[in-house]
Amino acid sequence: MAATSVNDLLKRLEGAQHLMRINDDVWPTMFRCASVSVAEFEQLKKITNIVRQGRVISIGLDEVKFDNGSSYQPQPETLFVDCTADGLQKREAIPVFNGNLIKLQAVRACQQVFSAAFIAHVEAAYSDDEMKNRLRRPIPHPDQDFDWLVMTCLNFENTMRWHAQPETVKWLCQARLDWVGAMLATASTDGDSATDQDPMQAMAPKIYAACEKLKDLLAELPPKDAERVKAQTIDA
Repeated sequence: MAATSVNDLLKRLEGAQHLMRINDDVWPTMFRCASVSVAEFEQLKKITNIVRQGRVISIGLDEVKFDNGSSYQPQPETLFVDCTADGLQKREAIPVFNGNLIKLQAVRACQQVFSAAFIAHVEAAYSDDEMKNRLRRPIPHPDQDFDWLVMTCLNFENTMRWHAQPETVKWLCQARLDWVGAMLATASTDGDSATDQDPMQAMAPKIYAACEKLKDLLAELPPKDAERVKAQTIDA
């Protein structure tokens, strides 16, 4: 809550080891939910021979060309491995439920398997498309660094919507794919009393305050970025 800007928050998260960057002197511009162990991270930091010239446009036997016009002469018989593909591209969020159609999308950031299971629960437990889509608000895959704030805000808001529905609370408490439920093992599964005893409801004021803080920080981004994230985080 003390962060004064998006970058300040990201630096605080780095200080708490919630986020990491390989080079302390280079500010990352992308975030795609990559995960790494501490041991792996320490090994990655040992790589020092790094060419930073932007995107590669071609690789030849004796030359690598970059989109900024520069080139690099590799050692003979160098093996190049392309690991730049974006396996989970950011796409525009659309309603999950539309009549007889179901459009699979993530409802918890970077948790595709859980999201698919949750869609199945919502389809089985509720009949009204408006209600189902309110519970299943999509979270586009992150791409830029500030998308961490966007997905965290949407994660919080989606979770609170779920925990306002006793039927969904019961399902979450029994879902092995729900890591949040595993941390809240004391949550009630007893019908209508679930909302009253659910620990998430006790944390609601802090969660909503955190969401508002994230939105305030995002509003300070350059106008083009601020408008995009505002459209994503506006309450549906």
